[in-house]
Amino acid sequence: MPGRPGGCVDPRAVSADDLIAWARGEAPPRVGEHLDACPACREQASSYADTDRLLRHELFRRTCPSSITIGEYALGVLPSTQMLSLADHLIECPHCRAESRSFSSFLSEPDEPTPEPGILGAVRRLLARPLAAPEPALSGLRGTADESTTTYAANGLRLTVSVQPAGPGKLGGVLVGLLQQDSDSYEGASARLYSGDRLLKREPVDDLGNFLFLNVSPGDYRIEIAVPEAIVEIDMLRVR
Repeated sequence: MPGRPGGCVDPRAVSADDLIAWARGEAPPRVGEHLDACPACREQASSYADTDRLLRHELFRRTCPSSITIGEYALGVLPSTQMLSLADHLIECPHCRAESRSFSSFLSEPDEPTPEPGILGAVRRLLARPLAAPEPALSGLRGTADESTTTYAANGLRLTVSVQPAGPGKLGGVLVGLLQQDSDSYEGASARLYSGDRLLKREPVDDLGNFLFLNVSPGDYRIEIAVPEAIVEIDMLRVR
């Protein structure tokens, strides 16, 4: 295969189209196996991947909000109507969602080790109860609050959860949450989504108290919010 630096170890094994497919994450396993053994093709494929990422970034940026606007969203300083509009955009756009998470220090959460037997016994487990009367929509809650929005309370902590449709033609739903506690500090807090005893998803709670679960199939779920020295549990949450 001409043009590859240093020469390919087996020019018949893969084509240029295979390398482009690998750069897009669409190549069959045999291409990855060849790249493991061939430095020349690996270098060429990496070059294709860099170009593809650049093109995708420029394409999305033509229709996406600026980085400054996303930063202002993370700080919560945008007008409420613009906050809701941008929250809807983040549900649809993985590029802006990743940038928003970066601004909100989503990616700074360290991996949590599996607790040793006996450690959980020292952590308080609180069952959140739904408030008897629904509260007005909270301005900090992402998306649109409606009849599918419920506010729960447990020992000075309030948790508002909204079940929203994923969008036209999309399967599953979106769970949008807003955590409020007396300390107004969410450092180290994380949200976990369970089906029975099986952990499905885990997301950090951002600096504004928000968390988001995407692509949630219809069914009954349990949410646990881990805050310092306590785990707050919503026992039953239904996604239709």
